[in-house]
Amino acid sequence: MKCAQILAISMAIAWLTACAATVPMTSEPADAYASALEALRVPSQMDGELDTAWEYYFKVHADCDGALPFQCDLYERAFIDAYVAQLLVPAIGQQTDDIIILGIPYEKFRAYADTISANNDAWLRKAMQHVGWFTIRTYGETADAAAFLLIQHSGNETWQQQVLADLRARMVHGETDPQNVAMLTDRIAIKEGSLQQFGTQGSCVAKGQWKARPSFDAEHLNERRAMAGMPPIERYETTMSSKYC
Repeated sequence: MKCAQILAISMAIAWLTACAATVPMTSEPADAYASALEALRVPSQMDGELDTAWEYYFKVHADCDGALPFQCDLYERAFIDAYVAQLLVPAIGQQTDDIIILGIPYEKFRAYADTISANNDAWLRKAMQHVGWFTIRTYGETADAAAFLLIQHSGNETWQQQVLADLRARMVHGETDPQNVAMLTDRIAIKEGSLQQFGTQGSCVAKGQWKARPSFDAEHLNERRAMAGMPPIERYETTMSSKYC
């Protein structure tokens, strides 16, 4: 699976010891994080082909040699994040009162997911104090995509805006994929109640049908997507429909 595909179908539990550098966490957040992982039944093994983002990152984590600081832990967190996101995507835009995920009522499941996301935020902030960003030049495209996945699913909009500004500057120098900037721009716009620019955010509107939310200047949407290295919106909607709805 290529990184562009991972972003388009945009979640082994070891405590920060797999890499050359580690980030300490306080016991209370760590305990809450561990409880959330257990409640959400995060997989400890993978069966079959690499059909989803979480399976891809699971394999990458299993193969990680820890040659670079924080690398292996990043992949572990990316696989967990992608796993949780895959379970949540079908509920986006739906009435959640009666939704049950893994036998857990939606609101409780969402609370567990938020605990994992907040823990990822704290970990990534500290990791970035050491490495700046998991740049393509140093860490490769997969690590760049994995770090972005954690940012994209963060519930902290202020943190997302800070990272977006940083990624825009890095994009100019080829240190991050332009798709990261496009997708995070859209995610923040939707949170703010604005129209998105690249058509990356949407929801399942029917069984087997994912639809992008309205975009600014829709007539030129595919032109903007092409500039960011993304496929036409029609193909993107088809991919999202088959993967998530």
